[in-house]
Amino acid sequence: MNDRGSLWRGPLGHRCRASIGAPKVRVSPHSWENLTMRRTLQALSILTSLALAAPCLAATPCQRPASLPRKEFRQLTPAEWTAFSNAVLALKREMRSETISTYDVLAKVLMDNGRSAQGNASFLPWHRRYLKELESNLRRVSGNAAITIPYWDTERDSQVPSASPLFTNAFMGGNGPVSTGVFAGWRPAYPSAHPLLRQFDNGSGISAWQSVEVVRSIVSTTTSYDVFRTRVESGNHARVHTGIGGDMAGTQAANDPIFWLAEANTDRIWDQWQKANRGVNASKYGGRNATAATAALTDRLNPWANTVADVMAAENLGYCYQ
Repeated sequence: MNDRGSLWRGPLGHRCRASIGAPKVRVSPHSWENLTMRRTLQALSILTSLALAAPCLAATPCQRPASLPRKEFRQLTPAEWTAFSNAVLALKREMRSETISTYDVLAKVLMDNGRSAQGNASFLPWHRRYLKELESNLRRVSGNAAITIPYWDTERDSQVPSASPLFTNAFMGGNGPVSTGVFAGWRPAYPSAHPLLRQFDNGSGISAWQSVEVVRSIVSTTTSYDVFRTRVESGNHARVHTGIGGDMAGTQAANDPIFWLAEANTDRIWDQWQKANRGVNASKYGGRNATAATAALTDRLNPWANTVADVMAAENLGYCYQ
């Protein structure tokens, strides 16, 4: 990819390169931040002992030494999880106005661009660009240029999703108004200020999602980009959103920090499909765009200046999936 100065300049006016050498944000004493620190120190040690026995989609090794790996959240060290979650918290503390934080501004990007982001060919590249916007801001606000967004292998937890460690106190907390986990007491600003809410679609549980075998078949047998995009978007992507419910079920889904891990998994599956069969799918793109015209690599990914072509290769954006 070229080195255009505007490449990662988004609605917040930041570039990812600006994160290198950026000052660290001082943690101010909010009650939910102190709770986060205690829980992090007490509970995150389970990360190193979580079993990896469940089947999962095979990881693709980073093919460029400069690419930073996005790891499944269970693969993170306690220090890596703490760095990521603290950076998200820092974005929530960084205020753009009296009541609106940088995180809220980022979340509203999805609300304002739903037509571009859903139900058309740009679904996958748009979300890839959106993930990069968050990742760039995490690095900027923390001063840590090595932070990447972890992904949630939802297929691994597909049969009993509510039993995923992600819903425990060590990570994202559970059902209802979120009062446990790293983001306990989180209050999104849009569409109006409210406690972060999850409403599991099966009472205290979540209905089963597509298994790893089903998703593996989609990756290995689908040859058309448009068919692949449709199957992925209407499959586990949609089921995860409706299964978790609450904020995740609507256009305000990015209010919930769990959104980013779920979308990173969707991006990972696209990356695997692009690299399948010796990379024959790497440049495939097609279908209809947000205006119902024939989709093209030159289509712009609003609200950014980037085109689809800019984001077709994950490792050109400086990351890979581990």
